[in-house]
Amino acid sequence: MSHPSRRSDAATPATCAPRAVRTVPAVRAVARGASARRGLVGALALVSSTALAQQGPVSADPEYVHPRFGADAVPGVPVAKADVRNTVRWGLILQYERNPVTGYRLDQEVGVIVGNRLGAHLGVSWDFAEWGTARAVIPMAVNWQSQFPEFAAEGFGMGDISLGLQFLPFRSKHFNLGLYGDVWFPSGRSQAYMGDPGVRGTGGVQLLGMVGIADMVTMDVVGNVGIVGRQVVDTRQDFDHGPELNVSEALRFRLAWLPVPVAIVQALVTRIGLTAPFQGAAENGLELYGGVQVPVEIAFNTTMTVDVMAGRGATQGYGTTDLRVIAGLTFLRNPGRKPRPEVVEIIRPPPVLPPPVEEAVAEDPPEVQRLADQIVIRDPIEFFVDTANIKPESLPLLQKVADVINEDARIKHLVIEGHASEEGTYEYNYELSKSRAESIYKQLILNGVAPRRLSYRGMGEVVPKVQGNDEEAWKFNRRVEFHIVAQYDENTLEWPDYGQSTQLPWTGDTSRVVTPKSPDEIEREELRKFYEEQRKQQARDNFEEPAGDGEEIEVEGAPAPETPAPETPAPDAAAPEGAAEPAPAPEQPAPPPAEPEPEPEPAFDEGDEEEFEFEGRPAEPAPEGDTVEQPQ
Repeated sequence: MSHPSRRSDAATPATCAPRAVRTVPAVRAVARGASARRGLVGALALVSSTALAQQGPVSADPEYVHPRFGADAVPGVPVAKADVRNTVRWGLILQYERNPVTGYRLDQEVGVIVGNRLGAHLGVSWDFAEWGTARAVIPMAVNWQSQFPEFAAEGFGMGDISLGLQFLPFRSKHFNLGLYGDVWFPSGRSQAYMGDPGVRGTGGVQLLGMVGIADMVTMDVVGNVGIVGRQVVDTRQDFDHGPELNVSEALRFRLAWLPVPVAIVQALVTRIGLTAPFQGAAENGLELYGGVQVPVEIAFNTTMTVDVMAGRGATQGYGTTDLRVIAGLTFLRNPGRKPRPEVVEIIRPPPVLPPPVEEAVAEDPPEVQRLADQIVIRDPIEFFVDTANIKPESLPLLQKVADVINEDARIKHLVIEGHASEEGTYEYNYELSKSRAESIYKQLILNGVAPRRLSYRGMGEVVPKVQGNDEEAWKFNRRVEFHIVAQYDENTLEWPDYGQSTQLPWTGDTSRVVTPKSPDEIEREELRKFYEEQRKQQARDNFEEPAGDGEEIEVEGAPAPETPAPETPAPDAAAPEGAAEPAPAPEQPAPPPAEPEPEPEPAFDEGDEEEFEFEGRPAEPAPEGDTVEQPQ
């Protein structure tokens, strides 16, 4: 890596360093000559830097990465976030730094002043409100391997203890704005590159953006800008160690689909000397590093986060290193989570039990069941501890819930209702239950349910399913319910069409949508299948059942077979000799002709004359002996 030339007299040529090096904290004086300069380079990350120091070690803090131990903190980068009230964190961050302090003469490296440093930061933070955090950090370090005895500062020493505050005047679901301030007190070992000679402070603005970029992947975007005010340290060479502008950023990708929710982190830290800004060399440097963060629940109410990162400097500037390795453990205690009830074991004699009675084994209920006003699931939906991230093993269950909704057109609107157990505070449990219900809302939409058929809400801990103060009761109270709050009836004339696709409300991406079949369509489909099956069955019966021997098969439309008439001898046939002639058949008398049935006589006594009225003409007396036809 090339080493930028330092500002000097015209007689001093610009040279290049043979390798990437770093400088000790300092800000260069513009008007000073450099005919016989000797510099110190403090390297803490991945950059090379240039700075000159006085004869002997300097009382200055070259540290580039200052851990803060806040909510979701990235080492060296403050994050504008706080957890629920009374959340407490504590931890230890270790840093190995290669070549943090190096000597230069005429821009040429002449040797290592501090070849290795192992630093440790002990820290604690307390969220006194959901919008505020207080913190304290105690640094210490060990230096070794120096090539210059007159500049050496080997051995163990304390750093400058710091106290800080952070406030969040604006918070939302996807964006936080914060203000922070820290003060360092001169408690570090003097003339050992571990602390400043006086009190110094910093203050600035924080930004945090939280974005979902894919299914089960979220990204945090962190940015900070702050000013460091300190007592100016005159190195009596070519720079002064004074006020600075600090800028830092970080990107964090949370991979919730893994069995352990790993986060991949990239961070950048830079500082710019305000007496000679943007002019290279000692005052201005940049450090890059990255790694992973892994949160693990280690106890009932305690979560541990493991940090493993590495990096090096990208430009020259004091405080950067040829190699930086970071490893840390941070513990978080969830506030308000009640301790587990103390179990007192009482030893009793074993009871005398009657012989076991075999009972009928009840069948397990279906995994997903549609009832009159709700959808019931047999197994709970699993989330990672203290998060709204759904575990992968619960995704098939949510697919079955989506299938039930997508197959039932009568479901007009369904509310996803999240519930929490009572371990935490009301505020914490409400936010957790609402965010978990929202995660299920998103997953059901990804599984094809139209967004306008769904909504969600959080109920916190106020509607417990089981009363009790132990884990056995709490596991039933941590749940999600699906309530059908509006339905179409069977008399609906026009069923809704939800289309084939929709835009995801939280990203704008396109996602498929399933429109359920209406009951009429389902009935027609079932009838069609029924008649099709009947037709196939009849065809199979006609093909598989041949007629038996001698059995006549009547085929519809075929002519009936003719019955043969009995044979009669021909009249010309001669009878054999000696045979008697057959007697002639007696003639059958013809049946008498059928006499017509007599017409009914009129129902009146002979001699009486009665008038019969017929519709349409006047009544006339009936002649005697005539038949009268009565109207029907």
